[in-house]
Amino acid sequence: MKKACILTIGSEIVEGIIADENSVYLSKRLLELGYKVARIVSVDDALEDIISEIKRSVRECDLIITTGGLGPTEDDLTREGISKALGVDLIFDKALYEVVSEKVRKFTGKVVKSIEKEAMVLKGAKVIENGVGSAPGQLLKLNGKTILVLPGPPSEMKDVFERISDEIKIGEGYIVKILKFYGVRESILEDELRDIIYSYDKIKVATQASYTMGVWIRFTAPHENKEELCDLVRKVKDRKGSDIYAEDEETMEERLVSLLKIQRKTLSVAESCTGGLLSSLLVKVSGVSEVFKGGIIAYNESVKREILNIDEEILKNFGTVSEECVRGMSESASRIFKSDYSIAVSGVAGPKSFERKPVGLVYIDVYGGFHKTVERNYSGMRNVIRMKAAMDSMDLLRRMLGG
Repeated sequence: MKKACILTIGSEIVEGIIADENSVYLSKRLLELGYKVARIVSVDDALEDIISEIKRSVRECDLIITTGGLGPTEDDLTREGISKALGVDLIFDKALYEVVSEKVRKFTGKVVKSIEKEAMVLKGAKVIENGVGSAPGQLLKLNGKTILVLPGPPSEMKDVFERISDEIKIGEGYIVKILKFYGVRESILEDELRDIIYSYDKIKVATQASYTMGVWIRFTAPHENKEELCDLVRKVKDRKGSDIYAEDEETMEERLVSLLKIQRKTLSVAESCTGGLLSSLLVKVSGVSEVFKGGIIAYNESVKREILNIDEEILKNFGTVSEECVRGMSESASRIFKSDYSIAVSGVAGPKSFERKPVGLVYIDVYGGFHKTVERNYSGMRNVIRMKAAMDSMDLLRRMLGG
């Protein structure tokens, strides 16, 4: 099996300013294309560091993929690093410059001289169009090695990679299947599924848990074991299907929106401690306007009282962080937006307690002609609590919809 190396280039990754999303995506896709990922390295925007890592990767791997460092600024040095490491000239492509310039002009209304860097091509390389941004990718084959040069922004990287993926494919490779669970602990889930997931010799099993994203189980199998993998997944779904909120690249919000569309139901929200986070997650999904009517961020008590019409006696006797309050919030949102379902969230995200109630106490209610209310006691930092509440809210409705 041929080996691949992934080099993510950029000080923003090395310094921890942004997460390396590209390697996660590429690792999965390379397995599917027949490669074993041998190394993943983050490299600073320093020419000597880039040169050193390119030389090492060429010695150790058959396919070398770089992401980042293809922009027009002084610290974008990937092309120069590859050129010096491999002894391959960089050539200015005038026709490519015209294409890049036109894109930049549309984006910014102005083309500066430094954009010429994006039209510098490694001699002998194939230029790969960037359908999202301006900097194109490049594919160079040299002395039995393949070097694939990709832009850094994840949306651009994916666009360019998928345009060339068939050309670098070397076989059926491996099949990767991910099942995403919510509302069950990793250790308990593994124990309940142990007799199924570890009964196939050729299928590799890996689990990972997140406080906010639930438990993911990743199954990796050679393509010739596809039927066994399908059989394993079917058995897991039969046993724990209600806890599976999504598969592969799908997210909780995408699954929920899909269920609402299938059932032709609409949704509204009334948010307090999540402060619009739930709405933000929902509107990330393309086409959500078909089912999502809108929301009210009732962060202050006056909004609960004056807009959501929560009874004064409820606020006085039970407080804003209470089962009674979220039930009133959800009913009011459903009435205001004329939605089939509504979700209401109110709690104490911290860092200080509120209404003599502890940090982490959250009430969630889903209303659809009847109420489904839950009380949660979360731990963690403020924004972790907010994310947990948003995920739990969506999962509660997902289960009500039979998802």
